[in-house]
Amino acid sequence: MTKKLLFILTLTFAVSAEAQNIPNAGFESWAPGFGYEDPNSWGTLNALSILGMPISVTKSTERHGGAFSAKVETMSTIDDSTGQETPSPGIMFIGSVDLFQQSFINGTSFTARPDSLVGWVKCTTVNGDTSGIILQLTKWDATSLTQEMIGFGGYIATSSSSSFYRFSVPVEYESENTPDSLS
Repeated sequence: MTKKLLFILTLTFAVSAEAQNIPNAGFESWAPGFGYEDPNSWGTLNALSILGMPISVTKSTERHGGAFSAKVETMSTIDDSTGQETPSPGIMFIGSVDLFQQSFINGTSFTARPDSLVGWVKCTTVNGDTSGIILQLTKWDATSLTQEMIGFGGYIATSSSSSFYRFSVPVEYESENTPDSLS
């Protein structure tokens, strides 16, 4: 039996002192790919559809506000060697994937310190599946050549909902430093 997890998302951030825009947070702007569309400023695995993988992120007119939302689904693929169905999770992240340039960018410039991650979701779960949103605020450390974790937050949708609902989770900080990236 095919398991599908549907997760429709509109994302915003609550920022305590200063407002900083998240690129295409309401998923209003989309760019064409080869037989699919991807939300601008967001990466998906849809580009792998040229290799036979399913398109798992689509533009939806089901929304909390605005004209569109991002519909993220777990799709099934058939393993050619066994004939068994294998779940292929829908994944979307701030950034981009370019198979032709062989580039993967995860994250965007971001220097605010929000107190919470806030969004609107509608979720259909199957057989106990869950979906989630993870926020990471980091800062590049040029001395150690690593990303320092500044703050993080996450939300897990565990039950089905027939309409959009608002979630809000605190951002937990590990450092007093100002981040330079959001993913």
